[in-house]
Amino acid sequence: MHVLPSLRSVIIIRISILVIATSVLAADSNATLPSGSVGQFVPLKILPLGNSITYGYQSTDGNGYRKHLLDKITTNGTAQYIGSVRSGNMTDNHNEGHPGATITQISAFSVISLALRPNLILLMAGTNDMNLNFSLGAPERLANLVDMCSIACPDALILLAKLTPAGTADVEARIQQFNPSVASLATSREQKGMKILAVDMPNFVTPADLKDELHPNDIGYAKMADAWYQGIQQAASRGWLTPPMDRIGPLGDIGPASVLSSTGAGFLESTKTLMASSSSSTFTLMNSSIATTAASNVSIPAPFSVPTSAPASSSFFSTPSALAVPTQISTPSVAVASQAATSAANSSGRRWDYLNTSFFALAGLYILL
Repeated sequence: MHVLPSLRSVIIIRISILVIATSVLAADSNATLPSGSVGQFVPLKILPLGNSITYGYQSTDGNGYRKHLLDKITTNGTAQYIGSVRSGNMTDNHNEGHPGATITQISAFSVISLALRPNLILLMAGTNDMNLNFSLGAPERLANLVDMCSIACPDALILLAKLTPAGTADVEARIQQFNPSVASLATSREQKGMKILAVDMPNFVTPADLKDELHPNDIGYAKMADAWYQGIQQAASRGWLTPPMDRIGPLGDIGPASVLSSTGAGFLESTKTLMASSSSSTFTLMNSSIATTAASNVSIPAPFSVPTSAPASSSFFSTPSALAVPTQISTPSVAVASQAATSAANSSGRRWDYLNTSFFALAGLYILL
C-alpha cells in the first residue's frame, strides 16, 4: 500500500543527488581539465626571452608586457618569471630581455635560464636583426634558437611571437618579410611534435601603439600581454601546459653534442667560448608548485648582467653604434617564487580534493539508496 509512495520518494531523492553532484562538478568546470586551464593546477615557470621589448624599454613602469600578463594569469592560477635580468617596478621582475640583442646574441643569453627548466617560454627575437639590416639568414638563426629551447626544455610550451611593427618604412618592410617565416617555423616544428605556437603580435599592436620607432608604448605593451595570453589559452585548450621540471641541471646539460650541432656549429662554438670565459656562481630557485628549493652550480658567461636602468632617450636605438647594452652590473639572481604563489597553488589543490570528495560522497549515497 505504501510501496509506490516510498519508491517515488527514493526516485526523487536519487534525482536530487544527481543534480547536486552535477552542480558540484559544474561549480568549477576548469577543475575537470587541470592542464587545460591557464595556470590553474599547472604552476607556470615563465621565461620571457628576447631583447629590449622583453626588457620593457619605453614603458612607464619598466615592466613592459610582463606585469599585465602576470595579472591575467594569476587571476585563476599561479605563475613566476625567471631570468638573469631584472627590470621594472613589479615584484617579480625577472626576465631574459637584453636591449640591443640580435637573435644570435639572444641565443647565447638564453643558456643560463634554459637550465632552470621553464615550462613556458615567451620568445620574441629578430627586431634588432631587422633594424640593423641583418635580415639575411634571420629565419635560420631563429630556427636554431627555437630548436635550442626545445632541446633544453622538451616539455616546455614555446610561444613564438611575430615581430611588432616599426615606425620606419625600411625596417617595417623587413619585418613584414620576416614575419611569415615565424609562422611557418612554428607550424613546421609543431608538425615534428614540438609544443609551439606562433603569436600574431601585429594583429594586436599597431604603429599607433609605438613610443618610438621600435618600442611599444604602455598601450602597446598591454596589447602584447593580451596576445601572449591568447596564445597561452590556445595552448591550454590543447592540454599543452605541464608542470615545470624540478631538476636544474648544469648549463652544458641541454642535450648531446650531436643534437646541439644541428642547431649550428657556429653557435655551438660561440656558446662554448662564452661559457669557457665564465666564472662560477650559485643560483637558487624555488619551485612554486612544490615549494622546495633547489640549488645548482652554474657558470655565468661574462655578458650576463643586468642593466641598472633603461636608456633615458628613444635615440638609444637610432643608430647601430648605439645598440650597446646600457651600463650594467653583474648579478647572480634568478626568480624566486613568492609565498603567495605557493599558497595559491596549495589552495587550488585543496579545492580540487574537496570537489572530488563531495562528488564521491554523493555517488555513494546514491548507490546506497
